[in-house]
Amino acid sequence: MGGSREAKLDHALSALQAKSSEQDTLLQKIAAAMEASKTPVKAEMDPALKEETKKLLGQVKSGVEDHVKDFRGQLTNEVQRMFKEVGKLRDEKKSLQTDIAELMSFQAKHGGSSSGGSAK
Repeated sequence: MGGSREAKLDHALSALQAKSSEQDTLLQKIAAAMEASKTPVKAEMDPALKEETKKLLGQVKSGVEDHVKDFRGQLTNEVQRMFKEVGKLRDEKKSLQTDIAELMSFQAKHGGSSSGGSAK
């Protein structure tokens, strides 16, 4: 039984190879004929296919626009969050600078040394 099955598969495979060979030859002939004619070939798309393509491209465009809108919103939120964080850091810096100025003023009033004299 296995031999018969293999024979059928081999026969089907050789038939497919022959068909493929025929198609390759036909395509080569068509390409050669088109090249020989040097006539520009204008391909007309089937109107139904054309309409379906437009519809599909419209859906893709809409999907892309939705993703861009979503990304823009996320980016806006992230930028706003970063601006708030930068504002907080600026306020902290200003506060630290004020604290340092007060400490230096206190040190100058009370005659403390800037070298940290008690540290060994």
